[in-house]
Amino acid sequence: MNVKPILLAALALGLGGTLPFCAPAQSQGGQLTHYVDFEKGDDSRDGLTPATAWRRAPGDPAAQGGPARLKLSAGHRIVFAAGVRYRGSIVVNGSGAPGAPIIFESAPGKVPAIIDGSDAATALRACRSAEDCGGASNWAQLTRAEFAAAVPAEAALFTTTQLLTAAQHPNMPDPFYSDEVEHFLKAPGEDLALGRAPLPDELIRRVSSPGERRIAVWTRGNQVRLRDITGFAEGAALFNPEGLKFYTDRPDRVAVVGHPALVDRPGEYAFIDDRRAAVIWLPEGAGAVSVASGRGGFDLRGASHVTIRGLGFENMMGVVGNVRTGVPVQNFLNKGEGVAVENNRFSRLWMGNGQGAITLRGIRGLTITGNAIDTVGVGSGVRLSNVSDVKMSGNSVRRVGRTGMMLMNVVGAEVAQNTITDVQGVHGNGLSVYLDNQNVRVVGNTIAGATRPLTFHGGKGVENSLVFACNLLVGTKGSAAALTSWSSDKPVRGVSIERNVLVGGKMGAQLSGKDLAVTVRGNVSNGITTRGAAGSDWTMADNRSIGGQAQAPPERLEALRRETCGDAAGAALSR
Repeated sequence: MNVKPILLAALALGLGGTLPFCAPAQSQGGQLTHYVDFEKGDDSRDGLTPATAWRRAPGDPAAQGGPARLKLSAGHRIVFAAGVRYRGSIVVNGSGAPGAPIIFESAPGKVPAIIDGSDAATALRACRSAEDCGGASNWAQLTRAEFAAAVPAEAALFTTTQLLTAAQHPNMPDPFYSDEVEHFLKAPGEDLALGRAPLPDELIRRVSSPGERRIAVWTRGNQVRLRDITGFAEGAALFNPEGLKFYTDRPDRVAVVGHPALVDRPGEYAFIDDRRAAVIWLPEGAGAVSVASGRGGFDLRGASHVTIRGLGFENMMGVVGNVRTGVPVQNFLNKGEGVAVENNRFSRLWMGNGQGAITLRGIRGLTITGNAIDTVGVGSGVRLSNVSDVKMSGNSVRRVGRTGMMLMNVVGAEVAQNTITDVQGVHGNGLSVYLDNQNVRVVGNTIAGATRPLTFHGGKGVENSLVFACNLLVGTKGSAAALTSWSSDKPVRGVSIERNVLVGGKMGAQLSGKDLAVTVRGNVSNGITTRGAAGSDWTMADNRSIGGQAQAPPERLEALRRETCGDAAGAALSR
């Protein structure tokens, strides 16, 4: 289903226009505002005016002079030069106060300041021969990029306009969704458990020459894991299966990733020369190439009363096994309060560690509003855990490979009028409300083009009090349902599903009869089913089927939502 018409306005923020800029707070005596300009600044200056800007921000481990000495406190404001790429990471080294937060923001400008997690290739030139580019037979179509030092196996490459993808066989219909296992090769789980992945002879011949090569294997828990190929024997690639569990009740799936012989279409690359270089089929008009090796943006480290606004974040990657790497905005400590992430743009991220553009835990009093998140490979848009008193509204999330928005162990949240689109891949969850969430309202959101638009399940038997109301949820053609409860041994206690428009590939909603105190009322859908018998404490009333309109034009579905909840869908259930 083409969902673009109903989402055009919501997706405009940060994806094709200029980000709105919040007017800066007044400095106090000129001493609390400092300016940062990575291109023209100098840490030996005072940093008090744009003309005397520092090169690096306070909290950057590479800072010297004034910014290295400054401990941030209430009322400090750090202003980054508009249109300039800041190539560094920042650990927030102090806390603000209620009404006087520490503010990190971009100066006004057509293009905001960009926190960039990548570094430019040291050389970029056409391949001179097959030997020059890892033995690739199509070397005349390829480009060689060289780096200052060897990069991690998970490092990601970018051009000035797009995220590049590691070469892979079989080719995915959309290379961005590299883990769509239905397009992988079939392999018996019993063989994979022995560290053998049977492959076609022709593929083995292609990738048997020296070079980077890994096997991508589908494992239990619906995960795709990468392991080095150590050799070939008897028609199979050999790898270390330790710690992996494979499917044996169905065909398992594998793909081969990263060898130069597999670079066979624009936008793909493979590392060569012990990852000190890469061979790339550059897309037309690609421009410069940069590599991200794990540098992130802001690490709050438990700081309180901090606002991050009006900035761009680009070209970051998370290292597998290291959750702290490559995250644009993060807090992994169970402390902090009064944090706001507002009107930022996040784009071109490769989160191999599964994290999100905004990954926060342990914060009380959290506001995430007006952000645009676009293109997050194998990761999420927003991941929240162990937070409370949350307002998340007016954000747009597009094209992510894991979960658009994830809430885990959240107490007290309003998730309203966000737009989430194009969330596919092996996970493909638009919005997930998992574990011991309590008092969470998901109201007036639009989630479309997702394999699983909205999913939830319970936790340890607490009273959850979840409300899903006035949302427009549209799954992909192959989706099972637009709204799904995964509850089994951990039921949700108290959930209200009211006045939503639910259109999945097969049905609108698939609920679990093990959930308790469930109200399903006034929804419009292409079918609602329950796994197991509904409990006596359920209420199901006034739901109606759209029947043959399941594949209705997007405009019609949006009209149905307005009919159900009014023009101001997010306010319709205010109470």
